[in-house]
Amino acid sequence: MPAVRPPPEALFIAGGISQYLGAAIAIGLFDDIAPGGVALLRVLGAGLVLIGFRRSWRRSWSRQDLLWAGGFGAALALMNLFIYLAMDRLPLGNAVAIEFLGPIAVAAVGTRTLRSAGSLVLAASGVVILAGVQDEGTLLGVLF
Repeated sequence: MPAVRPPPEALFIAGGISQYLGAAIAIGLFDDIAPGGVALLRVLGAGLVLIGFRRSWRRSWSRQDLLWAGGFGAALALMNLFIYLAMDRLPLGNAVAIEFLGPIAVAAVGTRTLRSAGSLVLAASGVVILAGVQDEGTLLGVLF
């Protein structure tokens, strides 16, 4: 029996929930741990989950595989560091709304139909509404 794939909409919703939940947990840790430390904990935790889930030790890794995996891991680590630095300087809603601009921009580039364009407008509007975007924070927070 072939594997059942979840619909893209469900993945988008799950991604949004994951981003907001992770951000809310991270904000709570900033009083005790610097944003860089929180990012490190998140990346290490995610790495351990992936190692256990994918059982990557059961396959042999070529040099190229290791380089790609290392580059991807470094990109994720930097992404987490920058969003946590932004959340330390901006309201949570603003920081996560800015974080969602990347996936929305990718969707905009791939929009080919009127239905897709309408969905894109709804998604972007939903992010702004749910995020409760405020005119607060610092320019440095936006740049992160």
